[in-house]
Amino acid sequence: MWGSLVGVLIMAVVNNALVHFSVNPLLNEVVIGCLIVLAVTLDCLRHRG
Repeated sequence: MWGSLVGVLIMAVVNNALVHFSVNPLLNEVVIGCLIVLAVTLDCLRHRG
């Protein structure tokens, strides 16, 4: 449960930072997508065995 909460907070902070610095919305989506892929990859590696 705590991992999910931390993940949501990190994504919210990154999203707000990108909006604050006027980053292109398309790039904003790409960055958030990369963060999700990274999180899933790390979770799979952690539970691998």
